[in-house]
Amino acid sequence: MGVLNFGIIIGLTAGLVLGQAPAPAPAPVPASTVAPGAAATPTPPQTPAPPAEPARLEYAGKPLAVPFACTEETLQTVGLSCPESEPCPIFVELAALDATGGRLVMTGNIHSSSTTFSSLMLMSEDGGKTWTEPVDRMPQTVLEGVQFVDAMTGWAGGQLLTTLPRDPFFLVTTDGAKTWRKRPVSDESRVAAVDSFYFESRTDGGMVLDRTRGGMPNAKYELYETKTGGDTWMLREVTGKPLKLRKTAPPVLPEFRLRADAPSKSYRVERRQGQRWTTLASFLVRLPDCQIADKELAPPPEPPADPDAAKSTIVVPSDPSRAPGAPRAAPSRSAPAPRKKQP
Repeated sequence: MGVLNFGIIIGLTAGLVLGQAPAPAPAPVPASTVAPGAAATPTPPQTPAPPAEPARLEYAGKPLAVPFACTEETLQTVGLSCPESEPCPIFVELAALDATGGRLVMTGNIHSSSTTFSSLMLMSEDGGKTWTEPVDRMPQTVLEGVQFVDAMTGWAGGQLLTTLPRDPFFLVTTDGAKTWRKRPVSDESRVAAVDSFYFESRTDGGMVLDRTRGGMPNAKYELYETKTGGDTWMLREVTGKPLKLRKTAPPVLPEFRLRADAPSKSYRVERRQGQRWTTLASFLVRLPDCQIADKELAPPPEPPADPDAAKSTIVVPSDPSRAPGAPRAAPSRSAPAPRKKQP
């Protein structure tokens, strides 16, 4: 089934704004991007580790809350402060859904009003009853599109999202979403985002990079093609106008869809049944606010006691002349003593 990239950005709650983070991001491990007609040697891909014990969410008719740990370490990673006096609202954004071979896979991110915390991928293999995360969340990263060409082979596209979107990449699976390999699009760190992509087979596909999102002067759109399943990409076109993929999914009525539902303030995963849509699962847009308790500064420790200190201590009064037993001051020599009057 083709990419269902809804790009959902809605104001379901007051202050819902997609995150942008101020902290700089490290450059990814490079892969190969080549010019037209040039050959490239693939770079060994990174493999994001699956969670050791993935959390399992069970849908029972009420919107599910994606787990999110609000810790000092999490806030330090993105350079954010959320004291009790100013708690930070936390939001989930689900951007795309693919349903192939009885498996539902969604991609998105978790963010505050100003900062992206991490990527998010959710998967269900029982029609939406239970959900797990097949790959660890990646800090300050968004996943936007997802597509499977068969029950085993699929891609999820995304990029880092700090001050600007940069370093686009793909997560690739060839074992039915059990494991995913990270393949950077470029061998250089650059401002860009995956605008759209489509694979017509396990090897052949296309991608459009949007380099205008960062507001850079003379930024362009770039069209790429791959014959290696995304291991390497060949540049085909560069233009200042938005580009469309040369090949896309054939137009068919979708059996599944992902949509935002304002009354319930949630994202709904639905399946078509005749002329009606049935809800398979739903996920809350807003999670509990993040706040860290204000720490009280402990008083400084007392200096260690010195048993000999009392024996050698000399108490000096503020005015030594008034101390008990102090000698009287001698008269000043600057003023002569008065003479006695002669008879």
